[in-house]
Amino acid sequence: MLSHRKGSRPGPKARMTLVGPALAIVITACGPSGPATRGELCEAYRSYESTASAWHPFSNSGVFRALRNLGDVASRYQDSGSVRAAGPELKRLGSGQSFSIMEVEFTAAPIAAECRLGTAP
Repeated sequence: MLSHRKGSRPGPKARMTLVGPALAIVITACGPSGPATRGELCEAYRSYESTASAWHPFSNSGVFRALRNLGDVASRYQDSGSVRAAGPELKRLGSGQSFSIMEVEFTAAPIAAECRLGTAP
C-alpha cells in the first residue's frame, strides 16, 4: 500500500512504485499491433524455421520465442483466415514446455503455403 503524509513528498521507493506500472503500460502499448503484412508473416516464418533447425546445445528457448512470435504475427494477418486461425494455436504451442514438430508443421501449413516456402518478399 502506498501512503504518505499530506504535504510531504513520496520517497524514492514510492516513486518507483508509481513509475513501474506506468512504464509497463507504455512498453506494452509500443508492441506490434494492427494487421501484419505478408512480408512480416514470411519473415516470422523464416525466423522460426531458421531457429528451429539450428543446433541448441544449452537452451531451445529461442525456438519457443520464435514460435510465439510467428503465432502473434499470424494472428494479425488479415489476408487469409486459415493463417489467422493458426496464430493462437502456434502461440499456445510456443508457450508450453514442449511441442511436437509434426504438430507445428501441420498448424503452420497455411503459413508455409502463403509464403510459398521462401519465394515471398
